[in-house]
Amino acid sequence: MNILITSASNKVWLVQAFRRALINHGGGEVTAADINENRAALYFADRTLITPENNHPDFIASILKYCKNENIQLIIPTRDGELKIFSENTELFKKNNIIVMVSEPKTIEICLDKFEFYRFCKNNHIDTPDTCLPHDICNLSFPVFIKPRFGSGSRNTYIAKNSSKLEQYVSLYDETEFVIQEYHS
Repeated sequence: MNILITSASNKVWLVQAFRRALINHGGGEVTAADINENRAALYFADRTLITPENNHPDFIASILKYCKNENIQLIIPTRDGELKIFSENTELFKKNNIIVMVSEPKTIEICLDKFEFYRFCKNNHIDTPDTCLPHDICNLSFPVFIKPRFGSGSRNTYIAKNSSKLEQYVSLYDETEFVIQEYHS
């Protein structure tokens, strides 16, 4: 089996793990793909692919062409920003005997929206920190954790120890852009 890992970036461990798995289970090659030719994971793969950004009109077509040419049977997307586009194109890949390891679009939408994910967890009795939107009345005790509603990598996250700090952070962003959560150290 040949595998394509997209947005490989610095995920050397992931490339190495799949290479070992293929060696131990019948063989195949791992292609690491990224938009930047200087990413570390590319140097640990059997093959490399430099791709356009996932918002480029040729992104899916270029991935499909590569997969067909190199007999790729499995695509493993690794970055939040590309999950939805791969999910929306799973049938196209499936018609070409290529499996994309990705969830349904609705699942991805829920998981990428931290408030919707919180609501999903609560509705399914999954323990999760209490979370609210800034315009809601929150019954959270300080300190609270503030983070973007959509985003990854722990960027633009803050701990507000009191209401004035919370107001200061809230003023930095549109109130629909972040969530407030209970914080436990």
